[in-house]
Amino acid sequence: MPKYELVGLREETPQEAALYDWFSKQATASPDRLEEAGRQIIGLVTALLGVLFGVVALTGETLPAYLQLLVVRALSIGAVGLWLVALLAALWVVLPWRWAVNPARPAAQAQVFATLLRHKSNALTVSVATFGVGVLMLGMVLIIALWRA
Repeated sequence: MPKYELVGLREETPQEAALYDWFSKQATASPDRLEEAGRQIIGLVTALLGVLFGVVALTGETLPAYLQLLVVRALSIGAVGLWLVALLAALWVVLPWRWAVNPARPAAQAQVFATLLRHKSNALTVSVATFGVGVLMLGMVLIIALWRA
């Protein structure tokens, strides 16, 4: 049986204790702001899809004049596609993932938490960017519809 020699032992610093406590809280609570932003984008995408479908609704026997324009159709299809990408990215932000980490290693906890934040932040950035471009496309559809009405 090998003999082990204790080289040194030190007390945990207040910073290390605070970091451990913080990680213990994060194990049960996700990064709230990122997830709340993701939930807001999900709600906004749902509402704006309703607005877009209201603008391009096929009512009556003939299409409105603005719907016969190829640019309106292309912008509408683009907005729907981008909002679906935004919706999927926002769902990626709020989706719970299992992250395994050793609670006795604060450096490993910090690395895993940084990775978690990076994943959520990147997905939220994609969601916000695609949502914004989709809103711009909806704005152009509305301007064309009002101009042609």
